[in-house]
Amino acid sequence: DDAGDEPFVETGFGPAVAVGYDDGGDLIAADPDGRLACRAAGSEEWATLEDETVAAVRAIDGDLVGTDSGVYRAHDGGLDHAGLTDVRDVSAAGVPLAATAEGLYKLGNGWMEILEGAFDTVAADPRSEPGRLVRAHAVAGDAVYEYAADDDEWRERASERSSGRIVGVGYGDTVYAVTESGTFCSASEGEWRTRTLGVTGVTGLAVPPR
Repeated sequence: DDAGDEPFVETGFGPAVAVGYDDGGDLIAADPDGRLACRAAGSEEWATLEDETVAAVRAIDGDLVGTDSGVYRAHDGGLDHAGLTDVRDVSAAGVPLAATAEGLYKLGNGWMEILEGAFDTVAADPRSEPGRLVRAHAVAGDAVYEYAADDDEWRERASERSSGRIVGVGYGDTVYAVTESGTFCSASEGEWRTRTLGVTGVTGLAVPPR
């Protein structure tokens, strides 16, 4: 809320472990017990998505919800299980992506494996058009993979292992990332430029649209 001296206001949801906006501007949130609820754009009321709770929610992006029992899609006040298991992160822009304990997947004719291994983080440039990725990144331990749109391939890129584990990726004039230990990274000529933030226990970052 931009009005007044307090930039943040209470939403009335309570403790949350993951939040996100769908394409219609509705706010979706999950609590520590697995309850998922939606607050429609312009409304002050929360509506629970179905009566049952889901497994531990780990990430929300667009209408995708990543949980330890797989991916769910939120729609019309309900949830549909969309497959996979042990999902750690999701990305909805352009082509739906899922980072899981077994690999990195994209949604096409069902979920298709892109890379093998235990992936923790995935993100795509929100300016990606439906069915197409502009920029995307995925993190598996210390390894960072970058999507190359020119040949539709994922490649491992250089990363500064001493900076710690990357837990969030964002897009603006360049590619940004943040590590769990509080190092902010900015991509420049194929390398990371880094700056210590002075905070630890970081779980993600957000880059406002310009």
